[in-house]
Parts: sequence; C-alpha cells; structure tokens
Amino acid sequence: MPTSLPTQEVTIGGVQFRLTALGSKKGTRVLTRLLNLAGPSVEALAGQDERAVMSALGSLFARLSPGDLEFFDSEFGETTEIMREHGYVRLAKLSPLDRDALWAANFGDMFSWLKSCIDLNFASFLAGVGDIARPASPAKTSAQSP
Repeated sequence: MPTSLPTQEVTIGGVQFRLTALGSKKGTRVLTRLLNLAGPSVEALAGQDERAVMSALGSLFARLSPGDLEFFDSEFGETTEIMREHGYVRLAKLSPLDRDALWAANFGDMFSWLKSCIDLNFASFLAGVGDIARPASPAKTSAQSP
C-alpha cells in the first residue's frame, strides 16, 4: 500500500508546479463541491469517454462563483508547490503580491492549474462516470460463430 500521495509536475505559463493529490477526506469534500456545481450534467456525461468528461468540466469553470473559485484555490493551493529561485514553495504560502504576479492577467494559467489539479485527483472517478452507462460488450461463447 502506498505511503505517500501521488504527485505530478506540470509547467504552466513557464512556471513549474508540483501538485500533490488531496488526502481522502479533503478530496471527498472537494469532489462533492465539484459535483454539486456540475449538477445534472454529470448524469449526462455517463457513457462518455474521459476526454469528453474533462471537456465538460472545463465548461463548468464558466459557472464558478467567486466563492467557488476561492474554495478550489484554497484547497488545491495547500497541496501545490511552485518552483521559485530558492526551491519549491507552497502556493498557499505566497504573499498577495507574489500571487498577483503569478495569476494577474494570467487567469488562463490559473484555470490550466485547476484543471491539472482536478485531473490528478479525480481522473479515475471521472473515467468511471464515463463507464456508468456505457453498455458492456456481449461476451462471445464457444457456441457463437466468429
């Protein structure tokens, strides 16, 4: 059984990020919030492939309230580090001026970071949503002709 949480390094807008998966309790809370925002559209995604599910989540960002965005920024910011001159620094520990330098006029980069965090944490769940309504292929039996 793994003793550490999965990590992923990504470069967004020329900045190196090291993402660490959320723990199970925090991950459940974040996933619940995400699903509440997605609402009935999650059911409509059943049977779709993972790419379609992630694409639909991308359109979900257009419906985020400032409170939702702050929630996801706070939760994922605690488990994200960015490379600075002296090494990795936790995103949540950056000063307001440093956060402005990172995201101001770069909100596309912020959404790319959020998508990367969602992918790291929930890709297997979202792939499972895609499998829910996908019909199983009928199994061949020895009596069936090829």
